[in-house]
Amino acid sequence: MKDTSGQFNYYFIESGIISRVPLLKNDDKVDPEGIDFLYNEETVADDYVAHLRAGMPFASPNMNVDILFLEGFYVFSGRVREALMKHMPIKCLQLVEAKIRWKKKIFDNFWIANVHQTLRAFDEKQSDFRKKNRDDEWVGTKRIVLDKALLSRIPLEERLAFEAKEDCQFILYHESVVEIIRSLNLVGMQFIPVEEWRDSSCFREALTGLKEHSGRSKFNAGG
Repeated sequence: MKDTSGQFNYYFIESGIISRVPLLKNDDKVDPEGIDFLYNEETVADDYVAHLRAGMPFASPNMNVDILFLEGFYVFSGRVREALMKHMPIKCLQLVEAKIRWKKKIFDNFWIANVHQTLRAFDEKQSDFRKKNRDDEWVGTKRIVLDKALLSRIPLEERLAFEAKEDCQFILYHESVVEIIRSLNLVGMQFIPVEEWRDSSCFREALTGLKEHSGRSKFNAGG
C-alpha cells in the first residue's frame, strides 16, 4: 500500500530490456581503479572523469538510452543529470562524469549515479529472503517490506537516496527524486515501487547478465 504521507514512498530505478544496450565495465586500460570509489562509498572531485567501456560484443551498441548498467550500479544520460542538477544537492547522491569507449569511439555525456550512503531500511520479519550470509546481509531476497519505524528516525532529507544495508544490490530513491526525472520521455528506464518489487523483475535479468559478463560485482555471490 502506498504511503499517503509520502515519507516512505521509495523506488528502484532500473534498466528495462532494450535491444543492443551494452553492459558497462571499468576501462582498465585507462585506469584499473577508476570506479573503486563506488565500492568504497566515497565521493570524488567534481572534475573527476571515470573511463568505462562497453562490455558486450555488439556489432553496434545502442547508446540512445537514459540508463546503463555498470557492475551493479547505474549510469544516467545527460538529460537525466540535467534534470537532477536543478535540485542538487541531494544528500549522498553524486553524479560522476563518465566516458564510455567502444572500439575507437568515445560516448560522452553519461553520468554515474554514485550513492555513497548505506542504511538499514527493510523489515526483517515481514520481508522474504532465503538466509543471511556471514556479514549479516540477506541472500535470496524475494520480497521487501520497508521498516517504517526505523526509517522514521532519520530526517527525510537525509535518506532521499541510499543503498540498503540488508542487501547491497538494492539502491533506493525517494519518490521526490523519482518525480524529478519521471516526467521526461525516458528510454530504457523504469521505476519500481520497493514494496511491489519481486525477484522476478527485470532487475534479476540484468543481474544474470552482470554475472555472465563482469569479472567483479558489488553483489555477494552466495553465503
